[in-house]
Amino acid sequence: TSSSSPDGNSAASPPCSPSPSPSSFSSSAAASSAAADPFASFADPRSVTRRLVVPALRVPLHHLGTVQPAVRKARVQLSAPRTKTVIASKDIPDNERLVLLAEGPSESEPPASVQQLISSGDVTVLEHSLLQDYKSLTTDELMQMILPPGIEPITSFEAVGHIAHMNLKDYHLPYKHVIGEVIILKNSNIKTVVNKLGNIHATFRTFDMEVIAGKDDLEAEVSEHGCRFRMNYPEVYWNSRLSTEHRRKVDALKKGEVVCDMFAGIGPFAIPAAKAGFTVYANDLNPRSTYWMNENKKLNKIGDNLEISTMDGRDFVRFLVREKRAHFDHVFMNLPASAEMFLDVFVGLFPRSFAPLPTIHCYGFAPLPDPISDFRARVEEVIGCPLPCDANVYEVRNVSPQKHMICAVFALPEAIAFEGAAPTSAGVGEKRAASGELEDDALRKRASR
Repeated sequence: TSSSSPDGNSAASPPCSPSPSPSSFSSSAAASSAAADPFASFADPRSVTRRLVVPALRVPLHHLGTVQPAVRKARVQLSAPRTKTVIASKDIPDNERLVLLAEGPSESEPPASVQQLISSGDVTVLEHSLLQDYKSLTTDELMQMILPPGIEPITSFEAVGHIAHMNLKDYHLPYKHVIGEVIILKNSNIKTVVNKLGNIHATFRTFDMEVIAGKDDLEAEVSEHGCRFRMNYPEVYWNSRLSTEHRRKVDALKKGEVVCDMFAGIGPFAIPAAKAGFTVYANDLNPRSTYWMNENKKLNKIGDNLEISTMDGRDFVRFLVREKRAHFDHVFMNLPASAEMFLDVFVGLFPRSFAPLPTIHCYGFAPLPDPISDFRARVEEVIGCPLPCDANVYEVRNVSPQKHMICAVFALPEAIAFEGAAPTSAGVGEKRAASGELEDDALRKRASR
């Protein structure tokens, strides 16, 4: 057990005292009059201290080579950030050391080799009083000591360069600044902490945010798979949790293949593919995304094999096929809130001379209980025919307990791709988009059925 005081005052206890139970490990803590202070949340995290009383072994130096590896292997040695676990003490002779042990139940037994030394009297079990500051606490421990009782600690965030992006609950908001300070204190690479405000904007997939701690500097640089990406974080869409998916797609490309990236953002697919030597046609409707993609093109020393456009996704594909007469082998559609709505652009688009037809990689969100079947059905509704039997519809990640990100990979069926094809559902995606139906609205409707 432990106690804390935001103002740094802790009840004193003797540094070393004999344990009443020398054959077992036990722990206790000094009491603090400020531990239950509900206003501790407004304290400076740097002032937090904790008086921790832990079991310790008083070990002669000539036995240290036996004792320390044994307790480490048994995983009973104290584990705390920036805390030495083998220490000298003014209360023991110079030829002895204290080996600090983890807090645990009183019945925890020491390793057999150490137990023999305890039984012979060569090693003694003590209690050691340890004063820890914020540097010696984990992020979760420090957060629990700062926040009032009953407020759930939050330590998770998405790192975007030097920026930590958090999604605070309403009950965290009165303490948002001190939460941000804790994140900066415990993560040396983080200089700015932001909190998401409201929902993601449907058009550009950006969201409003506020700086809750650190520098007001929202231009970030991240590295992913050997490429560097710069961005102004509030202006663009970036998701570090898709790093594995980005690599999966680029690594699967075959020599000579050409990529059409309809919703390219700042280039997490396009930049590494182009840097690897593939020809890439990349597009995004957000002019700030394509500005930063052009900056990243220069930053990564990419040549003319990456062409960047700022257009509506449908207009971009039509331009490539009908005006530029470009051929491409893969179409990446990473706009999971509404990408499948754009699939109808491929219906009747291609001349017979366009061969082979492209492989589509369409991302979307889908609800439980069967997100894969749900998304497959939506894709088939928009293209107006069943997906090929070898289509691969797989789960990318869990976005929330009720919402999963899915990818449908399939060769575009000839029956709907060539000019003159007109399934009954042609244009359904464009009609849904024109009606203003948002994907999150559709998800809620399906989940409530």
